[in-house]
Amino acid sequence: MKTIDLHCDTILRLSENPNENLFNAKGHINYEKLVKGDVYCQCFALFTKMHELADDAYTPFERLSRLHDLFIKEIEESSGKLKRAYSANDILNNKDSISVMLT
Repeated sequence: MKTIDLHCDTILRLSENPNENLFNAKGHINYEKLVKGDVYCQCFALFTKMHELADDAYTPFERLSRLHDLFIKEIEESSGKLKRAYSANDILNNKDSISVMLT
């Protein structure tokens, strides 16, 4: 049965662990787990930890922009295994790949 997972914080985790990517991540989500779980679409959340901003060199907007850049980089480096989706039609049309969305 196809699954649509509506939330994960994996991009934040990847930003905190630069040696990981969506293909080798040790957290809850990675490509192998998405395939094994028959995931049709994975939604990724981008957010800032406001309580940690005092220690961060970036503004909240800069931090989110960097997370967004990482999200796009992961898609681009997936060799077509992950495809961006903006709508239900995109999910339906992204055959032979896993759709990914931002929430």
